Amino acid sequence: MRIAAAVNEPSLTSSIAERFARAPYFVILDEEGTLLETIQNPLLEQGHGAGGAAARLLSKYNIDIVIVPHVGPNAEDALKLAGIKYIKAEGLTLKEALIKVKELS
Repeated sequence: MRIAAAVNEPSLTSSIAERFARAPYFVILDEEGTLLETIQNPLLEQGHGAGGAAARLLSKYNIDIVIVPHVGPNAEDALKLAGIKYIKAEGLTLKEALIKVKELS
């Protein structure tokens, strides 16, 4: 299982970003929570449609689950289309969110 998270800093100690598509970084982890890759978000300044673009970006990394603060309707549709599940983790740290992922898996 490959997990992505929208985070404020490119580390395991980061908090989940306030906005999915406008997160400064996406981190990719395995099911054990090992950091595999960090992506600096190229969509920070994109106008309308950033949620769908973020879902398409993450689909290129074969993501199974994405950890988000919340997700808008367009991003939700794009994630479903890409076959990516999402877990809401608003106000949590990445470590706390990973515990939530393991509990729901």
